[in-house]
Amino acid sequence: MNPGDDKKYSMMSGQELKEFMAEFEEGNRRIALEFLNGEEKLFDDNYQVGEKWNPQNPGMIEDVIKLLGMTVVSFMEKNEEQEQKLSAARKKNEELERQITDLRHKLNHPFQTVGNRIKDSWNKEQ
Repeated sequence: MNPGDDKKYSMMSGQELKEFMAEFEEGNRRIALEFLNGEEKLFDDNYQVGEKWNPQNPGMIEDVIKLLGMTVVSFMEKNEEQEQKLSAARKKNEELERQITDLRHKLNHPFQTVGNRIKDSWNKEQ
């Protein structure tokens, strides 16, 4: 799908587009005057309508398939990224749970903890 292809077709014919824009012309003019420093036109009326869009357009099926394919690939990539983040978070969680278990053991057995620290400091000195 080429980026310029979106200008090849229009949902409205030239006449339909002019009628549509005329319906909102006054409101668009007021917005332009208020917010665009006095410019008269909010939208350029030099639009060129190519071919009116047709739901039976044979290229539409190909474009829809490309769009859906790109969407699926994008979701798969984001899913893989999220799975990697989840895996890293689970590993971190396991490490934190191990540390909490170790701290609980030390709190439940304070004399053993102090004894182990003294023993470790003697072993380091020797």
